[in-house]
Amino acid sequence: MPWVTRTLQPVVEALAATGEINSKLIWSNTGYLINWYLGEMRALLGDERLAALRQHCFF
Repeated sequence: MPWVTRTLQPVVEALAATGEINSKLIWSNTGYLINWYLGEMRALLGDERLAALRQHCFF
């Protein structure tokens, strides 16, 4: 199971259980934000490390 899923699943489930927000929306927004942040760090990380982090987080 990807790191993002393992780490955030309990939080997303708790938020979705309130009925106030759709869990698919939470996953979509969270994935977008993590991917955006990693992209902003490209200059510091380099392409190879960035690709490795994306792989670790999402796959």
